[in-house]
Amino acid sequence: MSTRLHTLGLSLCVALASCVASDPTGIRRAPEPQKVDLASARAASRAGDWKLAASSWYELYLRDDEGSPMACVEAARALCALEDLISAKNLLDLGLKRHPNDPDLLEMQGNVLVEAGFRRAAEPFYERAIDVDPRRLSALLALARARVDLNLEASAVPLLERRISLGGGDAETWLLLARAQRAAGNHPRSLEAYDRAFELGESRPDRLVYAASAYFDADEQDRAGLGPGRVVRWLERAVELDPQATRAHELLGRLAEDRGDLDAALERYRRAHETDPSDRTSLRRLARLYAKRGALAQALEFADKLIALEKDSERKDELQRWRDSIADPAPPPDGR
Repeated sequence: MSTRLHTLGLSLCVALASCVASDPTGIRRAPEPQKVDLASARAASRAGDWKLAASSWYELYLRDDEGSPMACVEAARALCALEDLISAKNLLDLGLKRHPNDPDLLEMQGNVLVEAGFRRAAEPFYERAIDVDPRRLSALLALARARVDLNLEASAVPLLERRISLGGGDAETWLLLARAQRAAGNHPRSLEAYDRAFELGESRPDRLVYAASAYFDADEQDRAGLGPGRVVRWLERAVELDPQATRAHELLGRLAEDRGDLDAALERYRRAHETDPSDRTSLRRLARLYAKRGALAQALEFADKLIALEKDSERKDELQRWRDSIADPAPPPDGR
């Protein structure tokens, strides 16, 4: 970990010194130390003047005999904005030596480590912050997100459910819970969580389509109990927001086919093909469904398009055999 962090910036002292003195790059000087106060430090942060903010908050941190945790956190936040993660980590290390149980310092150290790509190392800091403050919603979300990114979805679920029970049930939390439940194989709960996220205003077409695809990941028994109603609603909303959403059209075709409406299924698959002529899934489904209906000329047309897109020779041969089976289906064994 130390090697990666040391490549991200200069040492804390050098970095902070660059904030308070002019250098060849033209970094603006900080105000005279005696002029730095809480109001000026906050103003620098609000303005996004991160070099000035880092030096100002660090001055306030040094000025406090106890080492103000708030000033330490805000200086680290400014250093992160400057992409100087090593300095931010070193400063937080100093703060935690003085205040080892301060939840703001603990959570910020976790954030810095995640930003540096060290999610596993960040976990203990988030856990300690939550131990100190069990109702700390931001740390619950940050720890859950880190665990999902580490493919530890099962351990993220109780954190997210706890956050929701404490009043933190926003769209982001429900989406993350849906992702965790899905990865854990709990598709019914995943769909419920997606539904709550969309009720709260989440409406990105790609997320609507991705959520709908969870329905098809479920086994047939679960799918029968879930019902496709909400999934259709999500996909239709995705198409409304983005008429070129190929995957949404294709999934709507699958749902139409499942309920036996082959005309509607063909219309959706054709629309998916129109939005992306290279989409192999829609081509295969069009060829198969036209063959099923006895429209061999159209079936072969789409099969030939699919074969033309294939670059792998073995896969191309396999598709050719499939195409030939459409063109000349084997007679039934009894000759009928």
